[in-house]
Amino acid sequence: MTKYILFDDITRNSLLPLTYLKPSADIRCGIMTLREKWEFYLKNDTSNLCAAYLRKKFPLEIATENVFIKGTLFPNADLIEKIYQLQIGQVLIDSKNAVVLAFKLTDEQVFKYDIDKKEFISFDDIQALQQIEYEGEYYSISHLWNIFSFNERAINEDFKTLTEGRQSAEISSSNHIVNKEQIFIEQGAIVECSVLNASAGPIYIGKDAEVMEFAAIRGPFALCENSNLKIGAKIYGATTIGFVSMTDARCSI
Repeated sequence: MTKYILFDDITRNSLLPLTYLKPSADIRCGIMTLREKWEFYLKNDTSNLCAAYLRKKFPLEIATENVFIKGTLFPNADLIEKIYQLQIGQVLIDSKNAVVLAFKLTDEQVFKYDIDKKEFISFDDIQALQQIEYEGEYYSISHLWNIFSFNERAINEDFKTLTEGRQSAEISSSNHIVNKEQIFIEQGAIVECSVLNASAGPIYIGKDAEVMEFAAIRGPFALCENSNLKIGAKIYGATTIGFVSMTDARCSI
């Protein structure tokens, strides 16, 4: 059995205050969080290797084989293939920038390296492993501004991922629509008497979200689950309004 663990490294400190209360992988960029992207492509749940004070809420789960993946990475097909090819005791690195991308350990090795006791993984921690150089392109959130600079690209990628092979809920005729093929509304969402212009990028409206009357939206844009736009809101791309659980206050603009 293989477990997938998203680990924090020193990059976490550059992402404060967002990472005070959650692992780096739970940052949202695009429609999904980084964790949700990895779990979608891996078709597996993930656990965390994060700051010690967060571990009761976000515990580390290990098995006989464990793949550790840098939590601020965006998945892509080439990177995932290289991670799948990792053997026990191997580490995938970007040596040019001294960045650990992923590594694979048995449960015994996890304890041998005291991985579960570290605040974050450093390049030095895995020097004894067999290094596999990664020469492909990859994106990673290294600074807070990356969340915004990568958001347009991430919305486009997530929109394709989440909507491929699916059909949008019917869009009410009360709305003014531009480029309908790039607009996707999940079941339970309410969108009435608004302008949805997807000519510059896709528009995604999540489950049980609401766009109130006379809102004007220019894509790329994502309104995630349970969130809403107030009457007359004006939204420019690339913008994401994140998911809010039903136990929290609704996220409104």
